Amino acid sequence: MNDLQATAISLAESGVSVLPLVPGDKRPLGRLVRHGHKDASYDVKVVKRWWEREPEANIGIACKQSSLVVFDIDRRNGGFRPEELPDTLTVGTPGGRHLYYAVADPFWRPAGEYRQGVDIKWDGYVVAPPSMHPDGRPYVTEEQRPMAHLPVEIFEALER
Repeated sequence: MNDLQATAISLAESGVSVLPLVPGDKRPLGRLVRHGHKDASYDVKVVKRWWEREPEANIGIACKQSSLVVFDIDRRNGGFRPEELPDTLTVGTPGGRHLYYAVADPFWRPAGEYRQGVDIKWDGYVVAPPSMHPDGRPYVTEEQRPMAHLPVEIFEALER
């Protein structure tokens, strides 16, 4: 079993909804998940079957189904880590960082951009380590720590 398979299964076992992405790409693997992130699953049998069929598939994490919100910091667009956000599980991406936060209500509706260069991912998916970016660089866990809960004041400020 390779790292991608083991990670996808481990995530599913911990209750995170995952989906297979095209190897070396960000797009959902359409022949396995016809409806993209809406077909994500934490059913270990389903996840094992997907990665048996495509062992080199990148891993996507469905945010809403996993009750999480991800702040996507894009350095190319001037993004930086906002000081008001607490330390949390952090993934290095080829263009910046993903900050993962747990939310109690996965059905809230935040705005799409927190500030310049910092987008909010909540109703879709993010690419998870150890997936490979299309440019050949990997997604890597930078800060391996428990996922923090999104602070109430930030949660309320984001609601529409």
